[in-house]
Amino acid sequence: MKFSEWKALTADERKVIKWRHRPHIKAATLFTIAFALLAFLFIARVGKNETVHLSVKPNAAQAYKMAQNFVKDKLKLPASADFPKNSFESNIDTASNSYQLSGMVNAQDVAGHFQKQQWTAKMKFIGGDWADRKSWQVEMVDIK
Repeated sequence: MKFSEWKALTADERKVIKWRHRPHIKAATLFTIAFALLAFLFIARVGKNETVHLSVKPNAAQAYKMAQNFVKDKLKLPASADFPKNSFESNIDTASNSYQLSGMVNAQDVAGHFQKQQWTAKMKFIGGDWADRKSWQVEMVDIK
């Protein structure tokens, strides 16, 4: 019996008909409900694993990007700072999460002249997202 035929029956006729003659829920509906439930569980599981990716210790290139931000904070005209790409030295102690980086920066002084300056930064990664400033503790930034 089709669902459209079932709907056309009166209440008395529906009572007389046995259960096996009633329309069944289509398999597609069951699979749709099951798929939606599995998709929800998968998304919830991925959201739970997000914290695992944040607790990964940063590498030298990521620490260099953060050190550039801390060096810019010490410059008189931080918008003019130009850092050479991948031209830096790093000393990383993964046991204590301490990073010591050094490199060059080409930045304007107050008079408007560009000067190349050597910089050194010592920082500690305290956990979280490496791109967040709050995840770093700056111990020293020295620009010569």
